[in-house]
Parts: sequence; structure tokens; C-alpha cells
Amino acid sequence: MRRRDLLSAALAAPLAGFIAARAAQAEPIEPLAGAGDPILAPLKISPALRTRLLALMRAHGRGNSDFDPARRPYAVFDWDNTSIMNDCEETLFLTLINRFAFRLAPAEFGAALRSGVPAAPLAGAYRNAAGAPVAFADLVADIDADYAALAAAYGLPAASDKVDALVKDDRLQSLRAKLFFAYNALTDTFGDRLGDAWMVGLLAGGTVEDLQALARLNNDETLGRAMAEITFTSPRSRPGKAGVVSQTHLDGLRLTPEIACIQHALMAAGIDVFVVSASCEEVVKVFACDPRYGYNLPETNVFGIRMQRRDGKLDWRPATDWPITWGPGKVEVIRRMMVDARGFGPLAVFGDSDGDFNMLSEFSDTKLGVVVNRVKGGGIGELSRKAAEQMADAAPRFMLQGRNENTGEWRPAPQTLKLGQAAETLVRA
Repeated sequence: MRRRDLLSAALAAPLAGFIAARAAQAEPIEPLAGAGDPILAPLKISPALRTRLLALMRAHGRGNSDFDPARRPYAVFDWDNTSIMNDCEETLFLTLINRFAFRLAPAEFGAALRSGVPAAPLAGAYRNAAGAPVAFADLVADIDADYAALAAAYGLPAASDKVDALVKDDRLQSLRAKLFFAYNALTDTFGDRLGDAWMVGLLAGGTVEDLQALARLNNDETLGRAMAEITFTSPRSRPGKAGVVSQTHLDGLRLTPEIACIQHALMAAGIDVFVVSASCEEVVKVFACDPRYGYNLPETNVFGIRMQRRDGKLDWRPATDWPITWGPGKVEVIRRMMVDARGFGPLAVFGDSDGDFNMLSEFSDTKLGVVVNRVKGGGIGELSRKAAEQMADAAPRFMLQGRNENTGEWRPAPQTLKLGQAAETLVRA
């Protein structure tokens, strides 16, 4: 789900002619067998994947002898970098900072910054401009100082008419660079599970409605921007204890109409659709459930990281009765919310990263695991290689779906065009 492996050099121009030529060589679209046959628009779905999905809908959806409307089959989708291009929570983090839309008091913000972080050095790559390793304690001391100064100057949250002044303020530029530095350092040092939960905690302090209004604003603004790398560097005027630091962020969001079409084709065939994400549940629901974005899924079917509630507001502490929905936590949610009620695992699972490895591979009932191809290593790289090996199989267990990371769109092929690259790639070497 995460974006760091997308970062590279400058954006390449879309290879429209090349893609069109490949599409012309694709498998012919099979005709519908009859009025009750499932329908799935081709769009830019890999033809082999479309054929496999139609076969699954015929074999397990309405109209087959084993279909039980009281215990319908179901599919599970990751959200970030699977159902959309890029990460709705990481882009929201930038909007939160740029508008200084935080709602936690400085003391609570400081507690959230430190919560769950082991007392261990950050990964060696995380150094300041002078080449010295950055200590997490120094980093959060600088963040504390910037946050308190901005809260005193602009309020919590800052008024919307203060945004132009904010983005020019050295304290905000320092806060932004050091928060992204901290997030990436924690994730690369201690894993995505910790990094995901850490970021969610910083979104707290307001009501669900407050957070969802900001998420909707972020979606609308970020969907209109180009996919681009942005590097944040803290000002030399505010070195603080950690020194001057820099971090790069991938900006831009893209809808994936192919996923929306697949989800609604499955539902039309009597196969329920669920989302299990490692982003904040309330943030994902804005994207997945608001009809303006085209997915229009039931809110009851969307799950993510949950926060505690206190006095009607979101607390920075994670919910005690709910797992962190990354890796094994996603499997726990599926077992609790779906398997326990129906007695079987998902028919199909869609994911893109190591956070989805467990749910893609651990259920014996799953007929198809779809990996949105980010040409990654790790566990998801193992599944990608299995998918490549199974490309000639009639009913593969794993399949790859390629995309063009320069435009944020899917490609009608299993290969991917990585950001800034002109050659397509199937799997990481």
C-alpha cells in the first residue's frame, strides 16, 4: 500500500502509442453467453485477468447450483495503491500539515509522536544535511517546538484564510520536513505496521465529521494535481537539535475505474465486496463510500485502523478491541468480520504490498489473488513471481495487473511502467 518504492527520477512521458499497440495484441473480448451472464467492461484491465474474473463470477455467483444468498461469496480489496493510485492517508498528511489543520493540543501531540516507538536508533540512511545520524528524540523535540509555536500563532486548527501565510512560515516548513522524515524513518526502521498506526494517531483530536471533511477536501484537491515528487527540506534558519533534513513525497491521487467496475460486477453477480485497509477507517470510507468518487461501497463493508473515542472526538490511541490492519491484522479482521459469519474465506483478494501478503496467501478458500504490480520485492515480490510463473495456467491462483505510474492509470497488461521509466517490467530482478 505504501508509496516509497514509487520514488525515482523525473516523470516520463506517457507511452500512449506503445500501450495502444500492446492493447491491439490483447486477447479478444469474449461474447456474453446469455442475459444472465456477468458483465465486466474491459477498460484497461489485463485481458487475462478479466477472463479469469468472469469465470469466477460464473462459477461462484448467482445462477450456479451452489450459490447461497444467505452466505454469499465475497472478495476483499486493499485500498491505497490497489483501489486507487497512491495513498489517500499520506496525501491527507500533507494537506493536514500545509493547512495546520491539527486538533491535538501540543502535549497530546507530543505523546502521540512518541507512542509505541522503540528506544532504538533509526535506520542508517536517515541522516541530516551534515551527514550525521538523526536521533528520534532530537527529531521529536524539534517537532514539538515547531508545533507549539504554530499553535500559538495560528490556533488549532488554523483558520482557512491563514494558509497562504502558513506555507511561507519557516516553522511550518520545518514541521513538514521533519514530520515526513519521522514517518519514513519509523516505517523503514520498525515496519509499516508501526508507521501506519503512528500517522493515524496524528489525525486525531476532532470529530469524525471534522476528519472526513478534511479527507474530502484532500481527495478533491489532490485528484486534480499531477503525479509528482516533492522534496521537503527544513529551513537552515531552524536547524533545531536534529539539524537540516530532507524527505521526498509522492503527490497526486488517481481514481481506478477498473477497480470500481470489478467491484460492482462482483456485487451484481451476488459476490459481496469488502475493503480492508491499513489507513484510518474513517478516511478510507470517504473515498470508498461517497458516490462522487465512483466506488460507492457500503460503509459497513469498509475496515481500517480505528482510534479510540473520547468525549465524542477521535483519540490518538488506537482502539484496544481492534487490530492494526496491516499484514496479520488484516487476516484477523477478515476472520472476525467475514469468516466467522459465513464459514469460509474470501473468493478473491486484491492487494499491492507486503501489508497484503497475508490476506492474499493465507486463506485456503481463495481462488484468486490479484497483485497490482508495483514491481516490489519482499513477500509481495514472491507472490508476483508466482503470478508470473502461472501466466500460462488456465486458472492461476495469483495474477498481476500492471499500471503506468507516470499517469496513475492501469495498463491492459500485467507489466508495469515504473515512475520515470520508459521500459515495462514484469517482476523485480
